Amino acid sequence: MQYSDRAPVSGFGKATPNELVNSLQTKDLCTIGPIKKSVVSRVSPVRNIGNLFASFKTTNSSLETDTTINGRKNVTVLGFSTKKPTKTSTSTTTTTSTTTAPTSTTSTTTAPTTTTAPTAEPVLVATTDPLITTPTTSTTTNIIQTLLMPAVDISKNMLPAIGFSDIRIKPTTEIAPSSSGAFRIPCKVSHMSNDDPIVYPNQQGAAHHHTFFGNTNVNYKTNLETLSSTGNSTCLGGTMNRSAYWVPSMINTETNSPISPSGNILVYYKNGLIDGSQIKTPPKGLRIIAGDSKAKDNLVFNHSGFVCHPSSTSTRNSWPHTQDIPTGNNCETGDDLMFTVGFPQCWDAKNLDSPNHKDHMAYPVRVNNTAEFACPASHPVAIPHITVNVHYTIKATDDLTKWRLASDNYSFNGKNAGYSGHSDYVEGWDRPLIEGIVKNCINAKKECHAHLLGDGRMMY
Repeated sequence: MQYSDRAPVSGFGKATPNELVNSLQTKDLCTIGPIKKSVVSRVSPVRNIGNLFASFKTTNSSLETDTTINGRKNVTVLGFSTKKPTKTSTSTTTTTSTTTAPTSTTSTTTAPTTTTAPTAEPVLVATTDPLITTPTTSTTTNIIQTLLMPAVDISKNMLPAIGFSDIRIKPTTEIAPSSSGAFRIPCKVSHMSNDDPIVYPNQQGAAHHHTFFGNTNVNYKTNLETLSSTGNSTCLGGTMNRSAYWVPSMINTETNSPISPSGNILVYYKNGLIDGSQIKTPPKGLRIIAGDSKAKDNLVFNHSGFVCHPSSTSTRNSWPHTQDIPTGNNCETGDDLMFTVGFPQCWDAKNLDSPNHKDHMAYPVRVNNTAEFACPASHPVAIPHITVNVHYTIKATDDLTKWRLASDNYSFNGKNAGYSGHSDYVEGWDRPLIEGIVKNCINAKKECHAHLLGDGRMMY
């Protein structure tokens, strides 16, 4: 038995109980031959697997997912949800340094010491997820290919960024104007890898290729419970935001190269469809996956898509928003191709994660066929509507018909690319600062742009 997006390795043996449960939890289970009853039976004592899914209930009902319909056959597997670990406090440090804009090559100091969260007693829950076929991997040097996903030459990964090791905020006299409630934070690319600490914890290189933003320490073995106190940050404001954001990489299939995004990604924290006064701060350590990495068409809207913004020299004055990567005349040289993913903003007020990393969250629903939206009763707590926007500048040599997302796991013949759009998010903010942003920008219905904190301070 082996669990990952990769092909079975040579000489692998019988699964341990923990490996079997972890593979069921992460849903990508590939088996060679029957799984013996004696192996499965050893998994039953719940107390022995509490560390496998350390996510985790919180009792704060004032705080607050996404169920994606994929239209394919599901199989019931077993996942876990555990109680909330003991709450720890996070101190805030402010600086009044110069106004130099952040870059991913700035020298930094040693990252803060990590803290270890206690193990919680697990609670069994059931979930569903599509069956996964046995993957195959290319043996070509530096080339990684899984199933029908595009081949990626990992030797062409961008160099990891250093990021900032301190909080970077200073006073300002600028006043945020009135709005429905919005805040944005720009973050540069941090690094690229085939890791995914949410879906494949402790499994190096088990995922499709990803591009990461924000926290520089994220890899397959990252302790997501201590993310807010470890690592540098490539975001404006430095370590005030150690959150991690990642998306499937954009791949040029002509060269097998992962394409580096242009400049910063822009992460929106807005009121969304909910009145700004009702928005609560995202709970510490919240994890969400939005979109659908298994999608192979646009039959179901998966809250992700693409749009080409015309450059200043373009003759076009409008552009379509599609679930696939635009081709033809929809994008021209110099245009900005934006890949966007919208996260659910309604939390169940209990779990920081769920077996499929979606069920603890939901999107707002319309109230009695009116124009008003609210969070469903099952997910009563509204948090900011988080949207990740990744930008790619179209060059004269680019052929968008050759671009695919690293997660596009379907034949390219006769189909457009990009349907598998999705994004992962792990909350890692300095708590007093994000609480202040929600209060002073979103609750107060102010437009804080991409630099204001709404309290007489700004990021730099």
